[in-house]
Amino acid sequence: GFTISVFITTSFGLRTAKKNIGNVVSLNIENANTGQKIPATMHGVILETNVNRDDDGGLYAELIYNRAFQEKGRSLDGWSIFGQGSINLNISQPLTSVLPAQLRYSLITNSTSVSGIRNSGYYGINLQAQNYTTSFFYRSLPGAYVPR
Repeated sequence: GFTISVFITTSFGLRTAKKNIGNVVSLNIENANTGQKIPATMHGVILETNVNRDDDGGLYAELIYNRAFQEKGRSLDGWSIFGQGSINLNISQPLTSVLPAQLRYSLITNSTSVSGIRNSGYYGINLQAQNYTTSFFYRSLPGAYVPR
């Protein structure tokens, strides 16, 4: 084996770093037992996903959480209803084979109250005073009134 000595410093400012100068940590590496052999064809990537949910948005500013209903398998995480009505996950009539799940929204037709669906976004949806463009597919039961 061999020993590596490391000076401890921190990134919390010069005062803290000056205080730690001289503190030495020893790290002993035992190279007699190397453990499991790793195949040359094994490669991997580590993606830190808990910082700003970068895996869902990245450079593309994703606002809608679970927009394809694929979060945690198939679920309605992030979606809720306000007013009278109900929502559920429908997989009986997929839009495509790639997007097999959809939100089914049922409302009470004789109700005069406002009803709708909402999405929580990622830690809320921060909208500015500007125009936004969105698109979605919808279908209704045969003969149902669909406002345009």
